[in-house]
Amino acid sequence: MVAVVTGASSGIGKEMARALAKRGFDVILVARREERLLNLQREIKKRYKVNAEVFVCDLKKTKECYKLFEYCKNKPVKIFVNNAGVGHPDYVTRMNLSKDSEMIKTNLVAVHLLTKLFARHMKRGIILNVSSMAGFQPGPGMAVYGATKSYIYQFSRAMGYELKRQKSKVRIAILCPGPVDTEFDNGVNKFKFRVLFRQSAKECAEYAVSEMLKGKEVIIPGFTNRLLRQTAKFIPENIVLCLEHKIQTSKHQHRKS
Repeated sequence: MVAVVTGASSGIGKEMARALAKRGFDVILVARREERLLNLQREIKKRYKVNAEVFVCDLKKTKECYKLFEYCKNKPVKIFVNNAGVGHPDYVTRMNLSKDSEMIKTNLVAVHLLTKLFARHMKRGIILNVSSMAGFQPGPGMAVYGATKSYIYQFSRAMGYELKRQKSKVRIAILCPGPVDTEFDNGVNKFKFRVLFRQSAKECAEYAVSEMLKGKEVIIPGFTNRLLRQTAKFIPENIVLCLEHKIQTSKHQHRKS
């Protein structure tokens, strides 16, 4: 059995690869940073006694998404984890268009393309798409990132239902983490009240893999995050917009300090 993990050079992706290897999966580690992948490859082979392969690519380039699929399509892939993603916080009007493009191509286009390619090709298995708690509501100050994660959530839910109606043996699961201690969040998880929601990347990945293998479709790690998700449904959107703006503004200020 083979599991493919994109964004495996750090954070949730790295821990996801470890969690899957621990459960006996051979893993294909995908990311841009080759040295980090090679270090993880050596660790996994030694520690878990499974095979680990490295595939270096930049998924914001469509042709490299196709190269990854071609590399994997003749292997017995049972799990595909769409974890690679980027986020740049700022107001939309101030952000460089190249950063908008990077987020849209990596977080949205690559996930859409790879999900479709592997869902068509796999005879059975699970595709895990990594969304975010940010995908459940609009997020002023991180609008493009949140919108890409919202797309992942809506697309994955709808496509997962389509696959069921088509009697496919491929399932789509969605991981929606809150703040996680990773390079992506750059330490802001420790800022003010966000400590209440913070998780380690290992905790998040272990929970995600466990729930995914149990057949869970929407996976929200952390009791506080699950409670927040339910509570937010009853809060008027204008209040949510205001709260999200305050949160993102605080994060921006913390990054600059």
